Amino acid sequence: NAGYIISEWISDNAYYRKQIRYLTYINGLLTSKKKPKAIDELKTYEMYYDFKETVKNIKLYRVLAINRGEKEDILSVSIDIDENIILDFLISKVIKNKENLELVDIVSDAIKDSYKRLIKPSIEREIRSELKDKAEDVAIDNFSDNLEKLLMQPPLREKVILGFDPA
Repeated sequence: NAGYIISEWISDNAYYRKQIRYLTYINGLLTSKKKPKAIDELKTYEMYYDFKETVKNIKLYRVLAINRGEKEDILSVSIDIDENIILDFLISKVIKNKENLELVDIVSDAIKDSYKRLIKPSIEREIRSELKDKAEDVAIDNFSDNLEKLLMQPPLREKVILGFDPA
């Protein structure tokens, strides 16, 4: 089928993917919802039962909490974006000659298929993975700073402690 070939070609284009990733990062919303049959006895993730925040502005500690809720099978998480932004971009780049309406329809359908079936899931995974990595790095740095301050405190106020290293 020609539509599948066009869809694959669009999906494999690095420039298109880069631009779609950027548009998704800037305009996308990280959303989480409570799964219908999920049981959250302690209401740990209650704040995230119906949560939306722009991807570009989300606090990284929230990313970690949302990911935990998803891992515990309490939350379903996705990145939502107005698809017309992406589709308009792709149509403007792919369809140059709009005179043959039959071909325009075939290519437009291929563009929609490419985005929904191939590009969107991949871009969502990439962005969520990047957010997770950043959030984990910040959490490790914070933990490290806090632990250093804790370990550098004198154990007893106004007492000198002599340490001995047997090595």
